Amino acid sequence: MISREEEKRSERASGKVLSRRAVSYVTGAKLSTDSKYVEWLDSKYDPIENRHGVIHLGIAANDLVFDVIKERISENGFFDGLTQKHVNVYFGGVSDISDALSAFVSKHAKSAKPIKRENIVVMNGVTTVIHCLMQVLCDEGDAVLIPTPLYLGFVDDLSIRSNVSIAPVHLSSEKGANEKPFHLTVDLLEQSFQEAIKNGRTVKALLITTPHNPLGYIYRREELLSFMHFCKRHQLHFVSDEIYLTTIFGEGEEAVSSLSIDENPLDTDHFHVLYGISK
Repeated sequence: MISREEEKRSERASGKVLSRRAVSYVTGAKLSTDSKYVEWLDSKYDPIENRHGVIHLGIAANDLVFDVIKERISENGFFDGLTQKHVNVYFGGVSDISDALSAFVSKHAKSAKPIKRENIVVMNGVTTVIHCLMQVLCDEGDAVLIPTPLYLGFVDDLSIRSNVSIAPVHLSSEKGANEKPFHLTVDLLEQSFQEAIKNGRTVKALLITTPHNPLGYIYRREELLSFMHFCKRHQLHFVSDEIYLTTIFGEGEEAVSSLSIDENPLDTDHFHVLYGISK
């Protein structure tokens, strides 16, 4: 019997979850430096424990001057717990940071499920995260549904490196029955999705911001859940940019994070939440 985890790995490798360019990388086209990097990690030089180990001169590692760095950073009590792992290259990120972010986001997002370290990717800003997501979720020419008006930076975030376009979900400024202006509904998502398909476009994801940029609208729990079901129905990735999660000024107002919804129908491969400290 095949386990669910094995099924998920097979789906990723087949291109059902990841883009073809991502699959080609993880299954074949490795960087030429990868094998040497792994060799270095397995046998790093240590003056006491591994005197015949490898000293890697091809990357920006600071092993040889670590004692100087530690002394300088420790001056004035800036950071006394500095170790090698804080100043070197680690593709998985430093576990201390992942653990701290896991606790922080779990608290403020009121996460329905524990956020595991292995489910966190740390990069230098949400823009970089979006660039990378577009690379691994979409192929060149694919489209992503985004409600408009939108944060204009998304145009460059999707297109410059990944050549991914926006399939706009146009929101009306008119106030409908029991609805606020610029109200996003599943019906509007469905219309825009079908229009994109009709025009020969391949839609891979829905990208929302909550609280919304530029409108400031906070999506309600039931709205987020309806968007998730829409993505589930069409096998789309759900990407929620929640960089303004903790930036709420209205008295009595509180943002609802997608992470707090325990009825979330999406598997982790199709569910992506973005957060950054700049806001």
